[in-house]
Amino acid sequence: MVGVVLPKLSPAGRQGAFAAVGECYVMPVGGKPVNITKDAALDTEPAWSPDGSQLAYSSDKDSDHLQLWIRDIKSGQSRRVTDLTTQPQGAAWSPDGSRIAFFNVDGMWRVAQMSVIDVASGVATVLDRGAFIITAPSWLPDGKAVLYSSEASGAPSLSIVGVDGRPLVRCRRGRSEGPAPEAGPATGMYTAEVSPRGRRRA
Repeated sequence: MVGVVLPKLSPAGRQGAFAAVGECYVMPVGGKPVNITKDAALDTEPAWSPDGSQLAYSSDKDSDHLQLWIRDIKSGQSRRVTDLTTQPQGAAWSPDGSRIAFFNVDGMWRVAQMSVIDVASGVATVLDRGAFIITAPSWLPDGKAVLYSSEASGAPSLSIVGVDGRPLVRCRRGRSEGPAPEAGPATGMYTAEVSPRGRRRA
């Protein structure tokens, strides 16, 4: 298979999900890939829910631009969860599976808002406006904040923003900006991940 991008292993490690040539696939370890979208839309960036029962992905099916969709693996049913004028991408599930963080492209490529949506209600909340987003978000293990790399004011910075009113913190060029220095010095970052115990950022 050609054009495979963004492979993700399921939480149980038994199957993988990936995008290829505008479709999303699931493949058991050692097995053959199965096209789970099978449509004329652009389907991309699959992301497993913490329990492995669902996949979130971005698709322009039935829309002029990308929206977030969720597919139930067992039933094979997909549902659209956003109806935005921007383009939600880079979906990342919260540790408890109740919310999805994503960057929301508005206009120029990756000039975006960092947002979070409540999966049950479909209510989306903007956490960070107008940043040049470099990476998709990663959740802190407690589910209270997301981490990502951005260029909010011309220099790469590591950003941590709370999802329940916790203030935004940016670290750039050896200093933290915000009321609580939650991460160490950072320069030239192009990926951002949180360690499983939440004590380190890479």
